[in-house]
Amino acid sequence: MEALTHRAEQLAATIEDAERSTEQFRALTTERDRTKVKLAELGAGEEVVHFLLAVAERSANLGNVTAEVRDWLNARNALDRFKVGL
Repeated sequence: MEALTHRAEQLAATIEDAERSTEQFRALTTERDRTKVKLAELGAGEEVVHFLLAVAERSANLGNVTAEVRDWLNARNALDRFKVGL
């Protein structure tokens, strides 16, 4: 019985963490969706959103800098905010 009680307590702790993780995931998903709406309101198309996500993930490369991205950044005087590195 003692072993079962211990396993039950471990399971309860795991379930609470899973519930908390699910709530955090939902909150992050909601925030992501709001951010995409705000970017769309700023005229950011799919390529711009893809570029900004790649920048945030530190995986952006020159292939992500399309004409649409460059024009969008240029219109916001933001070209100088990005640097190229190897």
